[in-house]
Amino acid sequence: MKFVLFIDESGHFDLNVNSHNDNFLAICGVLTSVTAYRKIDNDLKDLKREFCDTTDIVLHSRDIRNQTKDFIFLKDSFINKKFLTALSNIIENGQYRIICPVIDKGEVINRPQEEWGNIYHLAVTFLLERVLYILQQFGKIDKQLTIVIESRNPKEDKKLRKHIEGTINYGTTYIKSKDFLALNIKVFFNKKKDNINGLQLADLFAYPILRHVIYPNQKNFAYDLILEKIHKRHGIVEGAGVKVFPRK
Repeated sequence: MKFVLFIDESGHFDLNVNSHNDNFLAICGVLTSVTAYRKIDNDLKDLKREFCDTTDIVLHSRDIRNQTKDFIFLKDSFINKKFLTALSNIIENGQYRIICPVIDKGEVINRPQEEWGNIYHLAVTFLLERVLYILQQFGKIDKQLTIVIESRNPKEDKKLRKHIEGTINYGTTYIKSKDFLALNIKVFFNKKKDNINGLQLADLFAYPILRHVIYPNQKNFAYDLILEKIHKRHGIVEGAGVKVFPRK
């Protein structure tokens, strides 16, 4: 059975902390089967055609929230409501799971670097461990996992690829290498301009999850919308679909 994991981030991957909002980095993964993704992809293309008369447009979270650039048409309240309702229906009806490790940079910088290393790589490790747990629930059928990551720059992409390959070949504290190797993992990097709808979902989901972590008591309609899709362990999101590191 073929699966695909789309990965994008919200927040900055450097350790500069200038405000409370800069304290966190979220690495969001959207895991789905290739078959289920085809429907999601087609539905999002239909959405783009309906509201933008083209599929050559990127669903960028910031632009949608701020009603800017390609989404300035959302300033019309009637169209805004219609668009968000249609997008919400696609999100609710799609078959996928969300896994989103969040790094608390404010806490990390107070610890020796050898404890955590590269925070982006650390979050991806947490993500891959949880993806494997989910896929193991499908039993002993043959599985193939394709990982699609939003490209940052060639240098960072190369380092991340090396980290992922090392994770697969040597395992982690909790996962043996043979379990990763059994997934026949392939890794690809795509730029935002490549217009990959799965990456756009990861971008759309990363922001509300990050806001929920920063302001857990603040009303967050987008988070409430995707909560059912977030991976849970024994019905609990924390530590499973949303892992904050380090835990206070």
